[in-house]
Amino acid sequence: MNEQIEKIDYTKAISITATLLLCAGIISQTVYYFFFNIPITEFLTLSEVLLLFTQDIIRYVLIIVILLFISILFNYNKPRSSFNRFFIKYIQTNEFRNRIWMYIENRKGSIIYYVFGIIMFFTLLKEGSKIIYLYGLGFSIEIIYFFIRFFLYESRRKLRLEKKLVKKNRNFDLFFTFTLHFVVFVVCWSLVDVQKVKYEQKFINVSFKLSSDILISSDSSSYYIGQTEKYLFYYNSKKDITTTFKKENVKEIYFGKIHYWQLNLEN
Repeated sequence: MNEQIEKIDYTKAISITATLLLCAGIISQTVYYFFFNIPITEFLTLSEVLLLFTQDIIRYVLIIVILLFISILFNYNKPRSSFNRFFIKYIQTNEFRNRIWMYIENRKGSIIYYVFGIIMFFTLLKEGSKIIYLYGLGFSIEIIYFFIRFFLYESRRKLRLEKKLVKKNRNFDLFFTFTLHFVVFVVCWSLVDVQKVKYEQKFINVSFKLSSDILISSDSSSYYIGQTEKYLFYYNSKKDITTTFKKENVKEIYFGKIHYWQLNLEN
């Protein structure tokens, strides 16, 4: 029986991990190309969608390992008696307003972080920092999570009072927390990619030659931003327009600086 239970748990872990990786690939590509006005899902084949996560597999595995490590520390190394005492008192408190104050007091460390975060947000906004959207998104999700966690507490309290709080219910908030932060990490990392390409011009030295021998070069205002199995994308920052080229019409792609005497330039 024990071996069967372990097998079921192992299978669930594999299924959940595979689902997270699949979603991570889709979310990452969707967020990245959104900033270049490309509905990327319309340019992907089914096989590409299923394998998108492989492009950044090390990144996603690293995120999962970090979050699992934090989750293990939270669950096993942190004294559970303190939380249990809090939660028992929380359950026994009938007045909703008092439970709100109890929750705020219990999460006072997070509130200090939020106050500091708000100060940082307006500082970056005042300085016109290009990473303001990255910081703002991550911080907004964290604040939303603060309220979501309260409603999870309320849900657990109700289940406990109805004597329906089984192990699956107790672990739901942990799974939700893990998944939410995983998505936040993926989105923020994608925004970092946008930052590198759109503002730091990561691909400024990438050029490609069409079948007609016309060379399309990247510069500070127009540059290559990525490709799929069948399409290649070229973005004009001044006009905020992305041109799509079919890969079948692209003869060669050059990653690196080239000189005019190396190729016949025809723009």
